[in-house]
Amino acid sequence: MKRKFKLTKKEKDIEKSLGNDQWEEASSELRNEITHAAQAASASRRREARVNIRLNQTDVDLIRQMAAEEGLGYQTLMSSVLHKYAAGRLVEKKIIDQVAAEIASRVRQSQPRKKAAG
Repeated sequence: MKRKFKLTKKEKDIEKSLGNDQWEEASSELRNEITHAAQAASASRRREARVNIRLNQTDVDLIRQMAAEEGLGYQTLMSSVLHKYAAGRLVEKKIIDQVAAEIASRVRQSQPRKKAAG
């Protein structure tokens, strides 16, 4: 016995368009592109590793609070922070402060000095 599925409006429209020859076969180039994209997506999912670490409870509580404010899960937030750090996109505040001070110093040095009124 064949099972009957209830189709949504969008699914019915697609089924109707198939019967009206509104579709054509994708080129082999497009099929290859889609295949490679699917393989890359699948490979990136497989590269995840499970890690167990011990953290200070106060730190975990703060991270959970920050994650809740951002509408994220706390493990997602921790993973994101670690990823950004590993990719070099997250740096210590003292480094940012040093760079900002250096830029401010160069800006001050490049500005013409005002002569005292005499």
